[in-house]
Amino acid sequence: MAVVEKQILINASSDQVWQVLSDFDSIYTWSAVVDHSTYLTSESSGIGSARRIQQGASTLIETVTEWNEGELLAYTLSGLPPVFRSATNCWRISQNETPTKVSLTIELLPVRPPAALPAAIVSRVIARINKKLLRDLKKYLEPSIEKEEWIS
Repeated sequence: MAVVEKQILINASSDQVWQVLSDFDSIYTWSAVVDHSTYLTSESSGIGSARRIQQGASTLIETVTEWNEGELLAYTLSGLPPVFRSATNCWRISQNETPTKVSLTIELLPVRPPAALPAAIVSRVIARINKKLLRDLKKYLEPSIEKEEWIS
């Protein structure tokens, strides 16, 4: 399994961060990485809700697997190469801290051991995208901030 975590500090409350992340299909409104997003399910929140996102020529389906109100949002990514058994992004929000620490972790599980190297490479690519997502979230919640505060 390949796992890469990125973290950033955001000068906003954890409730403000959650409000943005939990508006699941509105990711395109705050992230330059996503061109378009739309719900694929009647549920707009909670486990089982799904969205289709468009990133240039790439399309992914993201289905929520964990939803802990105000703290954690995890979803599987479908549409990656078939060498992966599973791919999961997980957002974690620190509670009762200002600035709020937000982390985004990608976990890729290859279908068999020979795919471990491609999984490591793809996880690094997705980690770069995740870093952009974190940066875009910060810019959205702190529009006048120019300095980025990366933890890792």
